[in-house]
Amino acid sequence: MRLSSLSEPAFVLPFTRLLSHSVAPASRGLRPRPYPVSPAQLRQLFSRRWASASSTAISARIEPESLDIDRFTEDFVEKTDAASATRLVIVDAGTVEAWKAKQSEVVQQLIATANFSGKEAGKFAVIPDLATGKMDFVVCSTGESSKKPVLWNFSAFPKALPKGIYQVDNTTSFSAADLTLAWALGSYSFSVFKSKSKKTGATGAQLVHPTSPADPARDRAMSLASATYLVRDLVNFPADDMGPEAIEIRSQAVAARFGAKINVIHGNALLEATNGGFPQVHAVGRAAAPWESRAPRVIDLRWGDEDDPHIVLVGKGVCFDTGGLDIKPAAGMRNMKKDMAGSAQVLGLATMIMRNKLRVNLRVMIAAVENSIAGNAFRPGDVLTARNGLTVEIENTDAEGRLVISDLMAAAAEEHPDMMIDCATLTGAQRVALGAEIAGIFCNRKETANRLMDLGEQVSDPVWELPIFKPYEKLLRSSIADMKNCSTGGLGGAITAALFLEKFIGQCDDWVHVDFMVFSCFWCRHLPRHIASSPCNIDYFFSSFQQGYNNSSQPGRPEGGEAHGMRALYTLLEERFR
Repeated sequence: MRLSSLSEPAFVLPFTRLLSHSVAPASRGLRPRPYPVSPAQLRQLFSRRWASASSTAISARIEPESLDIDRFTEDFVEKTDAASATRLVIVDAGTVEAWKAKQSEVVQQLIATANFSGKEAGKFAVIPDLATGKMDFVVCSTGESSKKPVLWNFSAFPKALPKGIYQVDNTTSFSAADLTLAWALGSYSFSVFKSKSKKTGATGAQLVHPTSPADPARDRAMSLASATYLVRDLVNFPADDMGPEAIEIRSQAVAARFGAKINVIHGNALLEATNGGFPQVHAVGRAAAPWESRAPRVIDLRWGDEDDPHIVLVGKGVCFDTGGLDIKPAAGMRNMKKDMAGSAQVLGLATMIMRNKLRVNLRVMIAAVENSIAGNAFRPGDVLTARNGLTVEIENTDAEGRLVISDLMAAAAEEHPDMMIDCATLTGAQRVALGAEIAGIFCNRKETANRLMDLGEQVSDPVWELPIFKPYEKLLRSSIADMKNCSTGGLGGAITAALFLEKFIGQCDDWVHVDFMVFSCFWCRHLPRHIASSPCNIDYFFSSFQQGYNNSSQPGRPEGGEAHGMRALYTLLEERFR
């Protein structure tokens, strides 16, 4: 069922009143002139605009070439095509001196002239063949030495090296699979909207595959790279191109690629679905409903053998977050296209699981909504009834993410999963606690938390456990409902969000909540002034930070959308269910 019943009273009539008068200065004695626009005409106008503009945008700009998540394959060549490859020598702070001692005096002089110490990650020196003047080899540094090197220290080179084909020429602390993944992630770019940079082939440095085509490690590395490209692409698209319908389209494409089943519930049908429906998803997303493609929806994907361990992935897909009636300031709203990063991350994680054929009964649930403002938007002080029957008083409409994913978690809990993982760009408090590059995790099984932290360090995808501190439940108490959707103060905001979600996991005894975000330098400089002038508390204030987003470019991690904790999660699942 679609949202036709919501359109006129909620959205069209206010706009009709707004457009029914022209603006005229009172001092000139001019009377307002009515516009001859009826509600029906206005509905037709808006629907025609959407059909002609955004639907075309969806088909032309995100399907299919602009979301080629395997496009990094152009940045590799096979060994059979690498006769003219330049040797790439990798050193680090612990090996550079021993390596230099083995080189000729001329090479040592060239290295000294290039001011190459070998102790700073991302630096390289081009050593020419003195007879021909062409490149003989390139020596590059991955920085500090360690038993498990940091993936990103090799990711700088795909965009830094001169154009050409390169082949790793020595034994390094990096595995061949790590070199493959690091090079692929370092080659990422997002140029869909660059009119002069449509990529038709490799334009920079290419690497000879460190692994053979038959090596399973190659396909695993490629699957991790593809999943990361998918997450980055989905987050980088503007909200006009990546609304609820577009997330549905991408989910359908993922399902089709891996033979998964998918079901989508739209609009008012969210209220009519079985077992209580998804009322909080509907409440958060209904203000955007006049355009059917922006209507709230629940996307439900299933894959695998029903007899295998049942794993559920839940993703927050808030395609744009104005904050609702508790509206964000302009600077805080600027990059709210990224508030669907949780849905992108569970889709990316699902592609790795399906591509590598883990032995699981997989379910992926995404709440795709837009937290907009209209006459029918949910309000502070409203009381919502969640799918599991709990009543929730709305303390602040900008704490909407936990509302939409809690309905999905309640639905998932009805099937008694062996493991439930939810991913969301949920709180600013998590960023304050852990900074920009570490995802926060909350787990109700200590063994899972400890293993995730260990694996995160091993795969250069750090996560850190935060406590599910029960005494803070008092901060969610409501005098008229079972609980509030957030506390009235900003203290412990990430913890109280996890405590809220815990009410919806049922009897699941292996739950992981991933709260991830990235820092924005603007807010650091202007924090005191904005807190003083903002009616919202510190947790809402920090929720404006750029979650799921790199605010500035680093090796292998360009500015824009990013996955946090996804490879650590996959490595844990692979370890358990391979």
